[in-house]
Amino acid sequence: MTNRTFILTVVTVVLIVVCYPRLASADTIYTYTYTGPTYNNISQNFTITTPNPYMGQHMSITVNLSSLLPQHTDPLFDSFGRPVRFSPDTITPLSWSISDGANTFTSTDCETHSCSTNFGFYADTQGTVLAWSIFASIDYPTPSTAYVSASSSYRPCPNGCGDQSDSAVTQVLLPSGSKPAINAYASHNNPAFATTDPRPWVLSNSVPEPTSVPEPTSLSLLLLGVTGLGYRLRKKMSL
Repeated sequence: MTNRTFILTVVTVVLIVVCYPRLASADTIYTYTYTGPTYNNISQNFTITTPNPYMGQHMSITVNLSSLLPQHTDPLFDSFGRPVRFSPDTITPLSWSISDGANTFTSTDCETHSCSTNFGFYADTQGTVLAWSIFASIDYPTPSTAYVSASSSYRPCPNGCGDQSDSAVTQVLLPSGSKPAINAYASHNNPAFATTDPRPWVLSNSVPEPTSVPEPTSLSLLLLGVTGLGYRLRKKMSL
């Protein structure tokens, strides 16, 4: 091996070490999890003979975000303590899942099914949920289900009007083609919710496992070094 070949080999080895795939830094995921009260009003169309699936159930919602919820700057009340128009901040989650106690559907399901969603929040400076308005629906999630919707909302206001409410609807697809509905409703009326009641939203955060991602520039340098070594060896062998 000549000195030039030796040097080229050393350079190539160094490039391999330097260009070894690095661990990509993963961003923190903030997860908001909601647990609603037990349904206290359920009903279903008389043509549905199976037991109501919402009996004794409640709504659960999980929303994953890339950052804490932003602080909502608009006031909920005017200077006289009267509620003003409630306009929560609409956000787009990284992912989400909703269970109404009888059905579960997620943002992944909505990649292959027709869905309608809206996630609105009112948060403080720490990203704590103070009020919200959420709606999600999915069409034909199963062969026997025509439609499922879930909604949850709460807005504080003085003088006893604060009402946390959840609502769920399932339209069953019968062999006849009819779509009778099953309904469930839950409410928790307490104007002091924002300051005294246990929070139904729990915040947690996590960092996903980092993944190995080779940098494009590093790969180019590696390829250049290997190509040069191959050319040098081929030229030597032809002599």
